[in-house]
Amino acid sequence: MAMRDLVNGGAACAELSPMPYLAPLPKLSRKG
Repeated sequence: MAMRDLVNGGAACAELSPMPYLAPLPKLSRKG
């Protein structure tokens, strides 16, 4: 997976499949 895919679809992925490594990504991307 590319960083862009994770950042763009991070929220959707977290909602569809709450993964321990996908969940914090959208939060970190929003902060920084």
